[in-house]
Amino acid sequence: MRSVMSKSLEHAARWFHALADETRLRIVDRLSEGEQCVCDLTDLLGTGQSLLSFHLKTLKEAGILRDRREGRQRSDRKSVV
Repeated sequence: MRSVMSKSLEHAARWFHALADETRLRIVDRLSEGEQCVCDLTDLLGTGQSLLSFHLKTLKEAGILRDRREGRQRSDRKSVV
């Protein structure tokens, strides 16, 4: 069984990894203004949808972002931590 300290370090490592990329920092910055649709983020950041999805997945796995589905549309927002 892992200690609380190692779980905490693992969590911190996921955060640092997720925030160590300029595009992911730009995503977090944009979402600090409020929830946004993935299609809008694609336009705002000038990136392709597959690359944006990869970055959003990394941020979600680190617990930094959450998403909300409404029909076929998905919106992302900064997580409350």
